[in-house]
Amino acid sequence: MLQPGGKMSFARFCHARRDVGIPLIFGYAQALAHHAETLFGEPAIMGLPAGTLRYHGSEQADFAPWHTDAWFFRGDGRGLTFWVTFDDAGETAPGVEFQVGDRTVSPRVPAGHALMFGPHVRHRTQTIHGDRISVEFRCVPASMRVAEWQNMLQARVDRTGDGCRVAISAQGRTQYLDPPEA
Repeated sequence: MLQPGGKMSFARFCHARRDVGIPLIFGYAQALAHHAETLFGEPAIMGLPAGTLRYHGSEQADFAPWHTDAWFFRGDGRGLTFWVTFDDAGETAPGVEFQVGDRTVSPRVPAGHALMFGPHVRHRTQTIHGDRISVEFRCVPASMRVAEWQNMLQARVDRTGDGCRVAISAQGRTQYLDPPEA
């Protein structure tokens, strides 16, 4: 579905591979969403089209240069990116490098772990060879009133007494997802 060097929006991936996309949304809901809610001080919405699935192949040479994710979060500039790798990254497969003052920091990230960073953090793809598949979830505070975010396909986590429910909303309609079978 995704060739080395390829990428696609998380929304498109979920549409094409619901059997993998839905469990990833629930993984975000159970392990990551509370971090965004704590930082924002309110519920968060994840924009599915703003997320990205990436496959960096070992022969790839066109790594992402230094950039920020601020353009994803138009409006008041609040937002978070959660970068999740499906392969051990930072040592044998490319990870993410961050610019911290005049230094470059290259964290090692085990498969299944996430990095969380804000929209103005300068970063790039680490330029080492190796295969890596990763996904980026991007979210904003639910109160952010930017038309682009309010109208896009989004996921919201509703906390309940016995866990959480995931609501998918688009164009004023909301549907709750059934949790994936174990």
